[in-house]
Amino acid sequence: MKKRYVLHRGDYGIRENEALYHQMAKKGWLLDKRGKHISRFRKDEPQERFYRIVLRKPTRWNEKLKPVETFENEGWELVEGKASTDRLQIYSTDDEAIAQKMVGPELTIKSVRALRKSYLIEIFFVFSMFLLQVWLLSLIGKGDNGTGFSFIPEMLLFFVEHTAFGLLFGFLTLWVMIRYLYILIYLTRFIFKLKDKPNTMPYPPRYRISFGSVIYMLTIMTILFIGAVEIVGTVEYEMPEQRESGYLILKDFSHEGERESLYYVRRWRTLLANITETQESIDGAWLNQKVYELQSKDFALQFSEILMKTATFDRSVSSFESYSVEGTDRAYAGKMGLEYILVKDSTVIKFIYAGKGGNVPNNDEAKSILEIAAAKF
Repeated sequence: MKKRYVLHRGDYGIRENEALYHQMAKKGWLLDKRGKHISRFRKDEPQERFYRIVLRKPTRWNEKLKPVETFENEGWELVEGKASTDRLQIYSTDDEAIAQKMVGPELTIKSVRALRKSYLIEIFFVFSMFLLQVWLLSLIGKGDNGTGFSFIPEMLLFFVEHTAFGLLFGFLTLWVMIRYLYILIYLTRFIFKLKDKPNTMPYPPRYRISFGSVIYMLTIMTILFIGAVEIVGTVEYEMPEQRESGYLILKDFSHEGERESLYYVRRWRTLLANITETQESIDGAWLNQKVYELQSKDFALQFSEILMKTATFDRSVSSFESYSVEGTDRAYAGKMGLEYILVKDSTVIKFIYAGKGGNVPNNDEAKSILEIAAAKF
């Protein structure tokens, strides 16, 4: 038996889905099974067959749903939703006279109201979880100075380092908000139409993929393509013995010897920056850095503040001291003596450096470290 699968709208698209099944029947495809997003059809003779979708509402959680007998008593045939746990039932008939009547409009209004209420509960749950996550993240890393995780700077940093994933997260969040708003408006209008003309509810002129769905798919594909380019363009390799341009090494700070444990260079490119990350250690001294080649000098100056707010040890702008270093636009050192930030034109470098012995450098030593780093760029 030939089968065909077609995307349908969600539960809220009652009339559109009825129109879809009607049009498929005219082409010789009768509804066989409805899934969450896809309907399955079986091949048959072309015919005029009309459909009605009925939503059923449990009176309490996990209660089995009672069948809607009103439609069967009026000459409709139950096609889908025979299980007692199905929330949705689909009836069909080939009698146009029966199809012209909207059977049980009060029942339909009640079920649509229940569907609208379920979406409101879902919206409340989704956004409650989102706000809870933001609140929990805000507690991460709080120290004695009362600073800690700053949600917006962390999101901005993530967006620069992983632009495609940031775009995907932002777009999906916006899409969910717009979709829920659209569904609530759609169901409310549907209820008013049922109240106004309960017995004259014609099918839409034709079923079509909505413009919003096309925009959604094109945007998702574009973002995924950008993400794939970012992933494919990422390279990671063992840090070579000979110095490369574009980043600092411990030898710049007069540390000689054999490198210890894991040492690597990772490079990748996003829409906003070319980024180089390295890690290296020699005889107790270690250096971890990220170099950001950004699109503009103005953005680089603003981005340096984001790096201060998202630092590992000194997690605020006030925890960094500003220094005047020749050849740079800005230079900062964390008060804990481990983190340093340099801004030169459109390039920002943030590095964590601990010399041998682990002593916290004084102001002169911190400035000297910044001057050494600036001289290498």
